Amino acid sequence: MIRRSLATLVVLFIAGSLVVAATTRGVVTKADDKTITIKHRKDPKDKDSETVETVIKVTKDTTYHTQTGTKKDKKVEESSIGKFTEAVEKANKDKGKGQPVTIEHEDGTATKVIFGGGKGGKGKSDKSDKSDK
Repeated sequence: MIRRSLATLVVLFIAGSLVVAATTRGVVTKADDKTITIKHRKDPKDKDSETVETVIKVTKDTTYHTQTGTKKDKKVEESSIGKFTEAVEKANKDKGKGQPVTIEHEDGTATKVIFGGGKGGKGKSDKSDKSDK
């Protein structure tokens, strides 16, 4: 009887923790030590949905990760807030579009930030090799 009760509590705890966390994918337009401003679709499943801007808080417990590679050979490595803000500034300056990002957050506070990647950059290394010849 006690085992069933404990097992039920564990299942409810896991299910409850999955409901609380949310993931938002979009483009960072502004970032500092306390907040991240991200543009994303209101309904991620609908490509025609309107774009909204959301401000998410950042704490000292927020972790930062860079993503490189394509879907098949994607690599995620630890990073820092300094590298993240630098990447956002560079993306806004160079392209004017912002830095692609995935943010896991709870109650408007970021827990994990994964940046980089984008569209994968097909064939960029091939073009640079051809120009040397």
